[in-house]
Amino acid sequence: MQVQLNYYDWDQGTAKQQYEILRGYGIPVMVMEPVHGSMLANLPEECLQFLPKTGASPAAWALRFVMNLPGVAVVLSGMSDMRQTEENVNTAALEDKLTDEELSKLEKIS
Repeated sequence: MQVQLNYYDWDQGTAKQQYEILRGYGIPVMVMEPVHGSMLANLPEECLQFLPKTGASPAAWALRFVMNLPGVAVVLSGMSDMRQTEENVNTAALEDKLTDEELSKLEKIS
């Protein structure tokens, strides 16, 4: 089933509850709006300070958040040019999970 899911809506909206219901029934999760309509890709300067300093873009961190969740089968990510396509493919290819510290930093932004 498809739900709007991103780290901003995780605690601000119903994303976490919807995700947990789907997981409870063993239903694969399809994520829409992983960057909250580009809001999480275009963070204000005061929020950028909280992102882990790895060189990854704000959009990549938003994608990594949802890809990090167990049971996520599909992430629908709009891409308008080849640079975004390449960045999203490279982000999806990462196999390492987010650390607790990285998750904590994303939580501070939301």
